[in-house]
Amino acid sequence: MNYNKIFTKNIKNSFSNIGQSGNLKVSKVMNLLQDIAVEYSFKLKISSMDLAPQKIFWVISRYQIEINNSAKLNEDLSMSVWRSNHKNLYDLRWFKIETADKQEIANAVGAWVIIDKTTGYPRHLNKFMTKEMLIENRVDVKIFFQNLKIIDNADIQEVFKIRINDLDFNKHVNNSAYVEWAIEALPESILMNYQPWKINVTYLKESFYPGKILSKAQTNTFTLNSTTHHSIVSENKNLELARIQIIWKPI
Repeated sequence: MNYNKIFTKNIKNSFSNIGQSGNLKVSKVMNLLQDIAVEYSFKLKISSMDLAPQKIFWVISRYQIEINNSAKLNEDLSMSVWRSNHKNLYDLRWFKIETADKQEIANAVGAWVIIDKTTGYPRHLNKFMTKEMLIENRVDVKIFFQNLKIIDNADIQEVFKIRINDLDFNKHVNNSAYVEWAIEALPESILMNYQPWKINVTYLKESFYPGKILSKAQTNTFTLNSTTHHSIVSENKNLELARIQIIWKPI
C-alpha cells in the first residue's frame, strides 16, 4: 500500500452544513474532516479500532483550520486528506476541501497522538507503525506548534452543560464541541456580522458526560485585528481543557 497517497472522496454540500450566514458552519467542517480522517485511517489499518488490541488509541492534539470560501447548497465538493509524521510523535493529517472547479473552500492540518490506555502517556509512532508508514514531514510546522495566547483578562464567561450528544464513539467530548462552546459564548454583534476565518485549537484535557464547562473569551483584541481568544475550562475541576484562537472576517 502507498501510505503517502492522497485519499479523496466526493460529497454534496448538504443543507445541514450551511449556517445562518450562508457559509459553512465551523462545526460541520470539523466533522467532515474527522469523518474523512477516520475513513482514511481504516483504509491504512491504523484506526483506533485497529490499535485497540494493543491497548492504545488516537487523540487529537491540535487543529489549524482555514475557511476561505463558501459553498452552495448541493454543490459537489472534493475532500482530500494525506499524512506525514512530526518528531515520531505527531501523526499530521492534512486536509483540503475544494469545489469541482478546484476553488479551495477550506484547508486544515490536525495533529494526532497515540496514547497508551494503561499509562495515559503518549507513545512513539515507530512502536506501532512500519518504516514506510512514517512519512517524514517536509513542511515547516513551527507556527502550527506555537503556544496559543493564555487569556489574562476574560471579558466573557458562559457556562455550558455537556450533552450526551457532544460525545463521540469513544465516550469523550467530540473535538468540534470545544469550538462550538467558544463561538456560542460570543456576542451577537460578532456572530451576526462576522464569520470564523482561521481557527487554531490546542486540546489540553479530555472531558466527559455529565458535567459543565466554562467558556471564557477575551474579545478586546477584536477591534485591533479581528481576533478572539478563548479558554474552555472544566467548571468543577477548574482544569483548562482547550485553548482556541479565532480570526474573523466580515460576512
